Amino acid sequence: MTENKPTETPPLETDSKAPLLTPIQWLLCGGGLVALIAVSIVVTLLLSPSGGKPETLVEKTRQVQPSATMEARLRQSELQQAQLMERLAILEATPPPAAIPPALLARLNDQEHSFQQFLETLEQGMGELSRMVQGSRDWLELYSEELEALKNQSQQRQQELQALGTGTVE
Repeated sequence: MTENKPTETPPLETDSKAPLLTPIQWLLCGGGLVALIAVSIVVTLLLSPSGGKPETLVEKTRQVQPSATMEARLRQSELQQAQLMERLAILEATPPPAAIPPALLARLNDQEHSFQQFLETLEQGMGELSRMVQGSRDWLELYSEELEALKNQSQQRQQELQALGTGTVE
């Protein structure tokens, strides 16, 4: 019996000394590459906004600078923004008149009035006491100035409360 043996194929012989590309092929590839770069430069220049003309630095900065009307509009919008920020600060600082119930406003107004009457009574009592005690004029003058300042502050608070009650907040 004969066995079927696969026949061995001899290995392919390659010439390891042969160059990958010949010098002519290298020149053709290099020339094609140079041509491709030249075409891409020409297309880029033709499609640029300057139409192929090189722009100077002065021309580029002229394009970037805003016109006089744009600058005027920018200044006007900045001024409006500053005014709005000032108004917002004022609105945030003062509570809305509707936030304080009328009964509370009336109660606070009565308390300010009572405080003013108390200060007047205290001032009168101090005056009578200073007449009774010898050498007490100095402290009477000192404390009278402080009491007067307190009365003025109380009157100012009372006016603000009345303005809140009528809805005419300044």
